[in-house]
Amino acid sequence: FQAFAALLGPGDEAILPTPYWTTYPEVVKLAGATPVEVFAGADQDYKVTVEQLEAARTPRTKVLLMCSPSNPTGSVYTPEELTYYYFMALAYIQQDKDQKAYEACKRGLNEIDLNKADEPERNMASDMYGIIGDMSYTANNYDEAFSAYEKAITIYPDNIQVLNNYAYYLSQQNTQLDHAAEMSLRTLKEEPTNATYLDTYAWILFLQKRYDEAKAYVDLTLQNSKNPDKVLLEHAGDIYLMAGDKEKAVSYWKQAIEAGGNKTSLERKIKTRKLK
Repeated sequence: FQAFAALLGPGDEAILPTPYWTTYPEVVKLAGATPVEVFAGADQDYKVTVEQLEAARTPRTKVLLMCSPSNPTGSVYTPEELTYYYFMALAYIQQDKDQKAYEACKRGLNEIDLNKADEPERNMASDMYGIIGDMSYTANNYDEAFSAYEKAITIYPDNIQVLNNYAYYLSQQNTQLDHAAEMSLRTLKEEPTNATYLDTYAWILFLQKRYDEAKAYVDLTLQNSKNPDKVLLEHAGDIYLMAGDKEKAVSYWKQAIEAGGNKTSLERKIKTRKLK
């Protein structure tokens, strides 16, 4: 009860693999949240799949309750299964223990022969390489990050989360921009109103000096973003400046400051009306 009370609130959702212990959904409701049931029967050995969890996940998902051994079914996720390491990595990510999540993915991927893996396992492996890529980039290990992303999309070419992150981080390094643009555009074909994916593509276009196209896409990003963050607002300002609209650029930079952006850097841009 204390864990759910701390983690959940009104409007949040908690994913509960079923069968489950009878009190779980009631405790979620007491926290003001909504339980989302994901059923796994005897034909699945009472173990939910990643695909089932992904289908149940929404922007409101805050908790995934995993119990192994399960009460009441007794099912166990074992170290011989890739799923065991995948869920372990997700748990560490929720706790902001990035290094442990990285290590869990590494151990799990060492346990599996991808040549013999079925499609769900291959998709899971792609996600795990994506996690390794994210963690490596955060640790400034760019070569390892980009190598992991390449492995992820080789295993599962339509992994749009990996495609977006890979594309964005390439743009942050201002390298392989054509490759980044191609990957980013593929994410938009799947989710054309996803503000995160739109922002990635707009920024890549900006770096390619395709300023009018970048402006069109950052406008779409803002239209599809309920609460633009400091990064998006600063991107919008930079793009509008290079597209020739200095007044609008200044407006977005001021909004970026209000959203918590780097005040010193943004005030310099506002004063000079230049990027550098």
